[in-house]
Amino acid sequence: MRAGFLPASKARLFRNMLIEYTRKRLETYARVAAGDVRGEQVADAASTDLQGQLWAMAAGAARRDPRSPFFADVTRSTIDTINVSEEQTAALNDHVPRNILAIILLCTILGAMLLGLTFGRARAPNVLLSGIFCLLFAATVFTIIDLDHPQGGLIGVDVSPIKATLTEMTNAPASRLIRSHVSTFRQ
Repeated sequence: MRAGFLPASKARLFRNMLIEYTRKRLETYARVAAGDVRGEQVADAASTDLQGQLWAMAAGAARRDPRSPFFADVTRSTIDTINVSEEQTAALNDHVPRNILAIILLCTILGAMLLGLTFGRARAPNVLLSGIFCLLFAATVFTIIDLDHPQGGLIGVDVSPIKATLTEMTNAPASRLIRSHVSTFRQ
């Protein structure tokens, strides 16, 4: 919406680049989910290039008229978009350190040994409570491992909000976007 404050030719170009940028981000997530490391790198590099172009346009407009709150808004929105992208990239690439996974595995083995010792010493071991303990322990371990892979496990990152935004950007007429933003701004 804020792109509507740019000069008409730049606004159209900015919107088209933003749409392409959003498509590249979605492609990056799809490549991560598919385990396509090379494809992920290519899509991520393309989106980074588009980020640079978007930033150049926004910063250029703000430099030409530094007092304009509209150009400052476009610049701030571009910065927010880039920051979100960096956070998402970090979330996709940062993993639980192997040392932590080793500690979790060690705790699992020790917990199983202690449970076995308890079973051996007890005259009438409580099988139900022991089973519940094992299930909870296993669920905790698998949840930690699953969260470590946000695009490949049972617990996935939902990209439908990004898809909905892309649909809205590609289907909404530019004039409606400008009017809705101006009316919101006046409130």
